[in-house]
Amino acid sequence: MLKILWPLVSRSAMQKMQRAAAQPQESQEAFLMKLIRSNQHTQFGREHDFQSIRTIADYRRQVPIRDYEGFRPYVERTIAGEPRVLTMEEPCMYATTSGTSGEAKMIPITPSFRKALAGTSRYWLSCVLRDHPTALDGGILVPTSPAEEGRTPRGVPFGSMTGLTYKTAPRFFRNAYVVPYEVSLIANYD
Repeated sequence: MLKILWPLVSRSAMQKMQRAAAQPQESQEAFLMKLIRSNQHTQFGREHDFQSIRTIADYRRQVPIRDYEGFRPYVERTIAGEPRVLTMEEPCMYATTSGTSGEAKMIPITPSFRKALAGTSRYWLSCVLRDHPTALDGGILVPTSPAEEGRTPRGVPFGSMTGLTYKTAPRFFRNAYVVPYEVSLIANYD
């Protein structure tokens, strides 16, 4: 059933990615400019004068490269409930990292990012099926962590992106999973 329905479900994502791949530099620049325009009135956008950015060179000059720690204060303000710090969209969740290199990180996930991720996932699976037609002849094993490990003081969930992806996949796709999501909720496998 999945192999029959998948081409219909993924057609739009395939076409969009193929158009972007035909002109990768232009596509990436247009996407960056769209993000800059839509977030120019955030705290981060005002601090980096997004309103005046017209080119990639402007962006490079005005927005210094930084690691997560350079973003942590902005993320903490967002978690505390301050609106429009990094994005105009309110995060619908925070993806967590394991914290193996220090304090765990909380990555704000917006509704538009979730939608874009779903499209990218559809494209990826379409390529897998094109190149390996028997890939879904059996079940699908998807190792995950819990989609929700907790909630911020304002009630926004935080957890694993793998768990979120697992839980939000189309039902006909989830039916092919060989391990139920509830296994990811086991705190201690011993």
